[in-house]
Order: sequence, then structure tokens, then C-alpha cells
Amino acid sequence: MPLSWRKGHLALDEHSWIGVLYTPLSSGEVRMQLPPAFLEELLGLLEPFCQARGVQPLKSAVKLVGKAGRVAYIVPPATPFVQGLWGALAAAQRADKEQREAPPHQCATRRFAQTAAWLRALVQGGPGTLLPLERIVTFEAPGRRPRTQVVIEFDASPWGGGAARRTKQGYDEWFALTWTPDMVQGMDVAIGEARSQSFWEFFTLLLCLLTWCSEYPGHTLQVVGDNTASLQAALSLKARGPMLAVAREISWRRARYDWAFGVGHLPTESNQVADALSRLVGPEAVPLPAVLRSVRRRAAPNTRDLLQALAEE
Repeated sequence: MPLSWRKGHLALDEHSWIGVLYTPLSSGEVRMQLPPAFLEELLGLLEPFCQARGVQPLKSAVKLVGKAGRVAYIVPPATPFVQGLWGALAAAQRADKEQREAPPHQCATRRFAQTAAWLRALVQGGPGTLLPLERIVTFEAPGRRPRTQVVIEFDASPWGGGAARRTKQGYDEWFALTWTPDMVQGMDVAIGEARSQSFWEFFTLLLCLLTWCSEYPGHTLQVVGDNTASLQAALSLKARGPMLAVAREISWRRARYDWAFGVGHLPTESNQVADALSRLVGPEAVPLPAVLRSVRRRAAPNTRDLLQALAEE
């Protein structure tokens, strides 16, 4: 059964319970933080695994992943910054059984380096930290934010992506993009191939949030699409490969800018407008839907720079 974090509300002073620091706030809420000693130990474990070359004991990797998992459990937005370590550990354990990459019971640090560096930056904190390593809890369940009266419909193909904002009166804004080779340099992402379909869907969902989330402070933006893999990744912020970089981007922006969004599944046959926007180019190119011809085209975020930033992650 999940632990009841809200019990920390019952104490009047700062206190520690099951390895978590609780600080009551004047608002009646409680701030949860990981103890400094725990974070210092985690930083010590992370440092050698941030190296692109070398080996470390496999048991040290197991200990690191265990402690990193606690960070994600206490501070859920840190999940995509931790998840890569699990994949690296599984791969390292397979390599050890097959007696490759490193001496027996050792692991190559290059598998962990990228994710370990991200987590190190997160744990070190400082003025430029992506998100605070803390969690605010209340005794009472927080009230739900009202949903926006608009719905964002999105879709992507291996050649392009698009989205349209729908109100009760109909569509009033849309954007469409074409994927080009210069956008994905250094990424394990293909243009025109089905294997990258879920990545493009998840990336288009990120573009929707960047475009419209800030326009509805205090509300939950409704975003719907027909690709279940991207919708599930948005809910759990768990993913693999290039999609993990998108999950990290959504996680820190949600924490920093107070994004609130809900995602829903829209059957393919009902997502024809966004589907057409995603296929304005390609081998089976279609024309702009008639319902959008008199509707304002919205400028999408700088897609090339954003993709290159994700590639560097």
C-alpha cells in the first residue's frame, strides 16, 4: 500500500520520518525534502558514473539505481531523469552475463554517463536548477483545476506533425510542421520510417504544450490524439530512447512553469483534421482541410533548435 505522505501534516515542527524531511508551511501544506546526507551520498555514487570512459563495480551501479529510485519516488517530476539509469543497469547486467564490455562483475560507465550527468545536475541544485527536489503535500486533496473550454487535437506522421485548437464554435488556430534531416542530426530518429512514429507523436504533443499551455494559467489544458504510446508517456513521464528526452523536457517545464494538462485518446477516425495536418507532405500528401482554410495559422516553436537541444541531452 502507498505510504500516506499526508501524515506529515500532523506534526507542528520540522521533523524527519522514514528518511524524509518534513517542514510545515504557513499555508497548512507540508514540504517534503530528501535529507542533505542522502543527497551527498547520492552525488558521491553518481560522480564515477558520469564518466564516458572507464568501468565501475556492478554492485555500485545497483546501489546507485536503488538510491536514485528513491528520488523519483519522493519527487515524481524527477522520474524521467532517473529512468535511464534502470535501462543502463539492465543492459550492463546482460553484458556481464555475456562477458563483454567489462571485466567480470564490472560495468562500462558510458552506459550510465548521460543520465547520471542529468541526475547529478538535478541533485546539485542551485539557482539554475531545472526543478526543485521537493514535494508539497496537503492534508486535504487539492481542488481540481477547471478544464479549458478548448481542446487541442494533434497528430504526427513520419514526415510531419500538426495540431489544431477546437472551441465550441469550431477550429480557430492550427500549426503544421515538416520534419527535415537537419532537425534530427545526432538523434536515433528517422524521417519517413514507421519505427520513429511514436517519437514524432510525443514530440508533437510537446509542441502543443509549448504553444498553448501558458495561455491558460490555473486551468488544465485538454490535449487529445490517437497514438496511445505518446499519451501514456505523457501521463507517466516514462519512456525509452529519444522519447526519454521529450519526457524530461515536459517534466521540468511542467514543474517550472506550472503546466497543467490532461491527455485523452481520440479514435483515428475522429482525428482527421490533425491527421491531415501531419500529412501535408510525404508520399501520400493531402491538402489542407477545408475547415482550416479561413483559420489562423499559428507559428510553432523553433522546432529545429528544440530537437537539437534534445539530441544533446
